Amino acid sequence: MATFTIIWYLFLQFHNGLLQQVLSRVFPFNRGIFEDYVANFWCTLNVLVKIRRIMEPTAIARYCLLLTALFSFPCGLHLYFKNSSRNLHISLINVSLAFFLFSYHVLEKSILLVTLPASIASPYFSFTAFWFLSISHFSMLPQYAKDDLIIPDVVDLLSIVCWLIAA
Repeated sequence: MATFTIIWYLFLQFHNGLLQQVLSRVFPFNRGIFEDYVANFWCTLNVLVKIRRIMEPTAIARYCLLLTALFSFPCGLHLYFKNSSRNLHISLINVSLAFFLFSYHVLEKSILLVTLPASIASPYFSFTAFWFLSISHFSMLPQYAKDDLIIPDVVDLLSIVCWLIAA
């Protein structure tokens, strides 16, 4: 709590407009529901229904919050009644996937937030974790190419393969 207070106090103390800039970066509601073409629910739905044309950004943000919470809730409920480390790992994967699929302004690299819980759960689902990690890294290839990071991506992917083979 003290660290949180100190960090936000610095933004409040020095510049009045700085807090607004920080909040607009943390909550990017003015940037739209998605950027480029992310493989999430909203981008897929946008092929059939042009969401941005028929709904206000605040209404879209409410729907994003509602669907993210709705798809995260069963995992939390299951974890509450049947808590174990295995169920915690599965819940972490499901909640991070719900965030990726339904939250507001998802970027391509947000799939990497799911890879950490998938890596942690690899002892339970080694084959599935291997394929999920491989596909998520492969899906990031255009982003890596844009940033000239193809070689580090290949090295990272090979390290995942070696790590999973050793496990």
